[in-house]
Amino acid sequence: MKRCLLWISLLTVAVMPLCAQHLSSPRLRFDEAGRARYNLVISTPKASLTGICLLRSTNDSIVGSVVNEFGIKAFDFIFTARRQQVKLRNVAFFLDKWYIRRVVRSDLRYLLSARRKASSRKSLSGSADSTLVLTNKRHRMEYTFTPLRQLK
Repeated sequence: MKRCLLWISLLTVAVMPLCAQHLSSPRLRFDEAGRARYNLVISTPKASLTGICLLRSTNDSIVGSVVNEFGIKAFDFIFTARRQQVKLRNVAFFLDKWYIRRVVRSDLRYLLSARRKASSRKSLSGSADSTLVLTNKRHRMEYTFTPLRQLK
């Protein structure tokens, strides 16, 4: 009986960090007003897009805009939590191709979804400084979200 309890306690100690890691999956952080500002780098093997991502969260949706480093709007998006759907709006000409829109829409849905499924094609990791990295292994794309400092 004592051996059985010892094995159960050892298994519990070994499994608990794995469960805690799964429960605290990385997420975008919003302030009290429901806003978030991130430095964004979208990189592919052939090109990259750097800029900022401005987000606003409401009761059932997240509205965002991505502006590149030169002030040109790359795209806007609306994520509806109830339907788990992303709509891209005002897409810049250099991104306005059906296959690019489809991949970006899918990746944003994966990032913003509360009901994120485990996937062999996509992974999301976070670091201590709240940087999020979304990796799309199939298309070799990487989205790096680094929080912008709050000005006082």
